[in-house]
Amino acid sequence: MKLLLLIAVLKISLFRVLHGYKEASRLYDVLMNRQQYNKLLRPVTNANNTLTVYFGLGLLQLMDLDEVNQILTTNVWVELEWTDSKLIWEPADFGGVTTLFIPSDQLWLPDLLLYNNADGSYVIDIMTRAIVFYNGTVKWTPPAIFKSSCPINVQYFPYDMQECSMKFGSWTYNGHQVSLKHITQKHIPEHEGNVYIDYAIILKDFYPSVEFDLLQVSAIRRAEYYTCCEDPFIDVTFKIALRRKTLFYTINLIIPCVGIAFLTILVFYLPSQSGGKIALSINVLLGLTVFLLLLTESIPPTGLMIPLIGKYLLFTMGLVSLSILKTIFVLDLHNKTPDRPAPKIVKEKLGPALRLIGLGTPELRRSQTLPKGTEPGGPTSFQSPSWNSLRLENFSPEELYFIKFIRNLRLLAKHFKKLDDRRRASTS
Repeated sequence: MKLLLLIAVLKISLFRVLHGYKEASRLYDVLMNRQQYNKLLRPVTNANNTLTVYFGLGLLQLMDLDEVNQILTTNVWVELEWTDSKLIWEPADFGGVTTLFIPSDQLWLPDLLLYNNADGSYVIDIMTRAIVFYNGTVKWTPPAIFKSSCPINVQYFPYDMQECSMKFGSWTYNGHQVSLKHITQKHIPEHEGNVYIDYAIILKDFYPSVEFDLLQVSAIRRAEYYTCCEDPFIDVTFKIALRRKTLFYTINLIIPCVGIAFLTILVFYLPSQSGGKIALSINVLLGLTVFLLLLTESIPPTGLMIPLIGKYLLFTMGLVSLSILKTIFVLDLHNKTPDRPAPKIVKEKLGPALRLIGLGTPELRRSQTLPKGTEPGGPTSFQSPSWNSLRLENFSPEELYFIKFIRNLRLLAKHFKKLDDRRRASTS
């Protein structure tokens, strides 16, 4: 008994399937009659009627943002809906069939394209099937990959925010022939002027980007007038606001640059006789140059502005170059022998101070002249016995501090004089 019941159910189901297929096939032949349907003509009952096309966008993935070429590549699916007056039927006449799946290349399609296309297809290439309802409503949801131009602002790179746009519109039909509206305006009355939509892109299937955070997905519907035509042309512009994830650049660019720049300070702590004093400065300069080259490969070659990180690198390279010049000057002074005259600027700036403490090059000491009637070792000389036999109790604390300072300078002068004499004796 159960077996007979199962066989009866299967027969009824098979009959319905075959009958439904037969009715759908008959409906397709009726609708797609070449003498009645022409996919090249706008599907309206009256040529003066306006055909409304609802347009939406679903974002699947931000595939790439090429900063150098200023191109945004997105993987999306497009949602289109309109009413085709030539595809209306009564379900009762065709076995209750209410929907029909028809290849989109056999239907009239709105000629929407991406106005700011950069390097890709202006139109949708993949011709998927469209869903046609008995009341003439056509829904078409094809996938697409768009490459749109996106102006890049590099001022705050890598802590930057970018705003890219995707402008869609009909290339042939004006606003009186095809009225393009956002999909969220289906239940909103007709509105004159620009219409702003806050959440304009569907993100339920969005795959997060590893390089950017998605901040905003808005849209604006505008009616623009061009010099070619008197009628307006409708477009829907989607705006995508992005913020760069900075962890990668902070670790691989910012921290190394700052660390290498701080190494410049260590150059002044190295002793003059160290051979790595000038080598460290040059290596720091080369390291900053490498980071500057890496930066230029990551940003567009624009002449409008220089990123702040680029200004920092250039300024730091200037300071490092200045430190190299100072290091060369210090090493030159350190390696001078008594036979080599000191630079003129050193004589002019440091000569009086050297004479005061009794220290200087042989040329300076030879140029010193004593007052008339004063012999070496006299009262005005640091070598005189009267200087060493001063009674310290006759002076104030301030004067005692100065006398001790002068005595220490005398000892230092004697020490350097002995070193100078030894060096001259060894070279002679």
